[in-house]
Amino acid sequence: MNPSSPELRKSKSWMFNSLRVKKSNKNIRAGYGADDESQYLSLLPPPPKSSSLASFLPVHSLRKTSRQKQKSSQQDETQLLLSTNPPDPDEEEMPLDTDLSEMDGIVDPAMLSNHPSLPPRGFAAPESWSVVVEDGNGPIGGVELELDDGMEGNGVSVSQLGAREETVAQMNRVGAKRIAAPYKIPIRIYRADNTYYDHDILVSVNTTVAALTPKLDEKLLPGEEREMHQLYLKERGRERILARTERPADIVRRRLQQAGYNESDGRNLLGGAGLSFLLKFVYKSWFLGPAEEDLKFDNFGCIDLTGRSLRTIPVALYQHADSIVSLQLSRNPMIEIPLDFIQSCTTLRELRLSHMAMKRVPRSLRHSATLTSLDLSCNRIATLDEAYFDDIPGLTTLHLQNNRLEKLPWSFPRLRRLVALNISNNKFRMFPASVNRLLNLRDLDISFNMISELPEEIGELRNLERLIILGNQVSQLPDEFSRLGRLAELDCRRNQISDLTVACMLPQIKTLSADHNPLHDLTLSMGPCLTELYVSHNKITQLMLEPGPLGRSPVALTSLDISNAKLSVLDDYTLSQFTSLRRLKLDNNYFQAIPDSLGDLMWLETLSCANNSLSTLPQSIGKLERLETLDVHSNSLTELPASLWNCASLFQLNLTSNQVVLWHDPLPSVPHKVPSSDNTVVVGGPIFLDNRKPSTFTISDLPPLAYSLELLYLGQNLFTDEVLRPLMILKALRVLNLSFNNIQNMPFGFFRRLTKLEEVYLSGNGLTDFPSEDLPKLTRLSTLFLNGNRLRTLPRELSKVKSLKILDIGSNRLEYNINNRELDWNWSFNKNLRYLNLSGNKRFRIKSHALAGTVNRESLAGFSELAQLRVLNLMDVPITTASTDAGDILNENNDRRVRTSSSVASGMSYGIADTLGKNEHLNMLDLVHEFGGMNKDAVFAMFGRAHHPTQLPTATTSNHLAKYLQENFIHVFISQINLLSLEHREGVPDALRRSFLKLNQDFHGMLISSTRKVSETSTATDPVITDPSIVRSGASGIVVYICDKKMYVANVGNALAVVSKGGNAVPLSRRHEPYNRTETARIRAAKGWISPLGLVSDEIDVSRSFGFYYLMPIVNARPHIVTYDLTELDEFVIIANRGLWDYVSYQTAVDIAQRTQPMVAAQKLRDFAISCGADGSIMIMVIGVADLFKSASTVPAADMQMLELAKLCLRLEIAGAKRGPRRGDSGVQSAARGV
Repeated sequence: MNPSSPELRKSKSWMFNSLRVKKSNKNIRAGYGADDESQYLSLLPPPPKSSSLASFLPVHSLRKTSRQKQKSSQQDETQLLLSTNPPDPDEEEMPLDTDLSEMDGIVDPAMLSNHPSLPPRGFAAPESWSVVVEDGNGPIGGVELELDDGMEGNGVSVSQLGAREETVAQMNRVGAKRIAAPYKIPIRIYRADNTYYDHDILVSVNTTVAALTPKLDEKLLPGEEREMHQLYLKERGRERILARTERPADIVRRRLQQAGYNESDGRNLLGGAGLSFLLKFVYKSWFLGPAEEDLKFDNFGCIDLTGRSLRTIPVALYQHADSIVSLQLSRNPMIEIPLDFIQSCTTLRELRLSHMAMKRVPRSLRHSATLTSLDLSCNRIATLDEAYFDDIPGLTTLHLQNNRLEKLPWSFPRLRRLVALNISNNKFRMFPASVNRLLNLRDLDISFNMISELPEEIGELRNLERLIILGNQVSQLPDEFSRLGRLAELDCRRNQISDLTVACMLPQIKTLSADHNPLHDLTLSMGPCLTELYVSHNKITQLMLEPGPLGRSPVALTSLDISNAKLSVLDDYTLSQFTSLRRLKLDNNYFQAIPDSLGDLMWLETLSCANNSLSTLPQSIGKLERLETLDVHSNSLTELPASLWNCASLFQLNLTSNQVVLWHDPLPSVPHKVPSSDNTVVVGGPIFLDNRKPSTFTISDLPPLAYSLELLYLGQNLFTDEVLRPLMILKALRVLNLSFNNIQNMPFGFFRRLTKLEEVYLSGNGLTDFPSEDLPKLTRLSTLFLNGNRLRTLPRELSKVKSLKILDIGSNRLEYNINNRELDWNWSFNKNLRYLNLSGNKRFRIKSHALAGTVNRESLAGFSELAQLRVLNLMDVPITTASTDAGDILNENNDRRVRTSSSVASGMSYGIADTLGKNEHLNMLDLVHEFGGMNKDAVFAMFGRAHHPTQLPTATTSNHLAKYLQENFIHVFISQINLLSLEHREGVPDALRRSFLKLNQDFHGMLISSTRKVSETSTATDPVITDPSIVRSGASGIVVYICDKKMYVANVGNALAVVSKGGNAVPLSRRHEPYNRTETARIRAAKGWISPLGLVSDEIDVSRSFGFYYLMPIVNARPHIVTYDLTELDEFVIIANRGLWDYVSYQTAVDIAQRTQPMVAAQKLRDFAISCGADGSIMIMVIGVADLFKSASTVPAADMQMLELAKLCLRLEIAGAKRGPRRGDSGVQSAARGV
């Protein structure tokens, strides 16, 4: 055919017009902040009939469109494809149309800026709106996403997801390919009054807001003005208008992925309503917003409008603009800061615009001439080229952390007055060169970037006082670093630095933190001002001291932490030079001795040398008159130096887990000061003779330690009855821990002088009786642990200790009549009890009085009098109650745990030990469930509150979230198992993952439902959660599911598990902490950040958890899952919360629990954690998985018969009492209830 024929020219004309349409669309999108969005072909208007044009296309194009046509049946019905049919001879030729005023069929008017759903033409969108568009063309959040282990373990690899995201990005950029088989997501659209349309809308991931708007207009109520409505997105306390090119379903898809869901999880677990805990879509009028009258201003000097969903600056602020000094507009992503307003703020000093979803800095800010402090943190700013900060001459503080910055503009050095700069949690790969020219800079935070090298030009920052480079990849400090003459604080933790010499020699350096680096030889050549040096978790093998920059001068170091290293020797001379030390931490090294020069450290207040190989302590320790805390637990000490009695300030002494067999009597000492009620009396020191009784000591005989020591931990040693005599004079003691020694009888009158005691731990000894003569004098005693002894009865005098709150007498040999209150103890008289453990006393019967005498006698068998009880442990304790007093076994609630089951589940023996610690309320909950059947399936789990590190550790409310998880996990897990095919083993990990995610979203739904009940009616009968702290709370959790000698472990947070395999500890879980690089990448991808304190968004110290909905999806509930095949080498599994793992290593825990019964092992681990300093809530569960490999022949027939008989009796008793099932009970009582 002739190339110049009209047909060919007509085809080209149509093609060029198509290209022009695409360009026009791009320009339209740019006006609404979607310059990085690609136009999908499915959204273009229908083209003219192309049958007459196809024959003019090149041959290779025909082949291409033919392949596309073959795939069209599998793609969305709206997909645009060029037809390859031959031209119709009857078709009239299309004339060449050059009239641009007639663009019907070429340009869709609906795509222009006068769409009826948009504001009037006069409306100008704020500049920041251009950055709130969700860019789906690439990795989530602009940061390369590293998938968590859970995804990898469930068939989705990192490479697969990365390839999928990259492919999508390429398709969007080219604009000629489509995502194959796009799936649809149900989305619930809400109205302004929080009601929603009757049915969820199925929206394709490719559908834009512009294509969705007509459907929404059809569903509006009659009378509403459709042209004034916009689609809003609410998430994380912010509300913004979606741009017309954004894809709501694709936003949902990416949020689900960030929240830990697989694509299949989202479809199966989340409907339209279920998305509300992540985000919410609202279709409402543009003019609906916070009423002006709702905004009250008491002081126009400091204005805080954080999170008010503002679109414009309130009119009242215009009238007082010249009075505003501080203006906080954070979390208002729709607001525009007009130029006239910012120019009217003539006294504005501070402006906060964090969490605004901005990609660019508003241009009006450059006209705020008086501004000194600007906060633009937690946005999506990728460039500062058009920020023009240099037009703000007085700017001294600039916060840019948690953005997407890769470089700083060339004009940045013009900020000559800038004093503080925070650019942490960005994407810098190189140290910004422009920072080196900020000569007045004093505070620089560039932590959590990807910087591998510090330039030599950093030495130009001679006024720098504080530098934080935490969490980078810096390998060395340059020589020019020595020019930082005013640097006082350097935080270079978690880098690759191997030499700190140049930093230590800085003349003004005071604090140097270098934990988690590859330091080997630490040569200290310190400047005269260095007072704090932290170098823990390094591989240091040698510690040397060299002259400083000013020659040999006294070392000013007051705090030195060199724990978790590989040191075996501490040079005597080196230690003697640290004469100013107040705190010395040497834990987890290989020291066998401490030099005698320790006595030269006259200012030392804290010495910690735990978990080493110390065999002795130097006699010179008695010279440390200011020593307050001495922690040498987990060593090989056999005795204590007698000079220790002279430590007049020693407040706390921890000798747990040593081999101490002797505590020397006090030696003669010089006169010392003894406090009295009137004044200070100077008396002589004592001389103890072997034949002198402690009861005959006078006040003038007591050594200094007797007046100062308040906390004494001597657990897991070799103390016997005879060694305890010197302890009787420690009259200031408040805590005494003698657990797991060889004490069979306490000396007569042991507690006579110890009247200040508040906590006494005597667990795991061979006690056959407990001294009673002095118990009424212990008026402050609140905690008493007597578990793991051989006690058959308890003295009646214990009832007179009214202050008693925590009592553990489990795993003894109790067998006395609880109704004989004249001779034996009964719990009913200690009405302040919060924790009572009687578990493991298999011969102890809780039985009503046989005679129907008085009601009081019969009530002694119950626990109804203990109104403040939080935990009641009655595992393996036979309970015999009549129907009249069956209710005396307390019911569980959100703030009470009652265990009445046996210690065997599915053939495995197990034990539970816990304590409330300093908490007034229940903090941890356990779950044990038997499924029955041939596979002996069982679930062992625990859930507990995750505290805010920035808040007080003491719980002020009961743990609703943990209770909800405990009560609902089993039926949710069963339902998820039933939905998956169990023909393949991977079905169990999927069910566990989905169970965690569903429980997390269901609890959120319950909170929302409860809130609505409160607002709708005041006569609700169900308990309603209104405490805002509950909504913002979180919980860690771990679940161990054992089925047919296969174990599945899923966890979030810091509840962990370990299995003993031939005596070696094998971890089964992962601690989700923000410092983990994989977790850091995931948090950054979800638009979160890590603070220098190691907190997510500077709030919590776990990266995955139940709850914390206000941080979703930064913190999610996707569990780490491990599948483990049990063998005959596997002995037991230890499950515990952070109360154990913060103080005890995996291997140490396994060593402690070996060769003991699970119940005793759990108690021993708990008591050891308490001895190591744990004072919070602790829960430990030990499961004897070795029982799965014991044949029935190895169990004595008599024991089996007794066990079956006990089970039968217990069932009959429950049936006779006509008691209904209580939530939380389990074991032999019911195969469908949990412990």
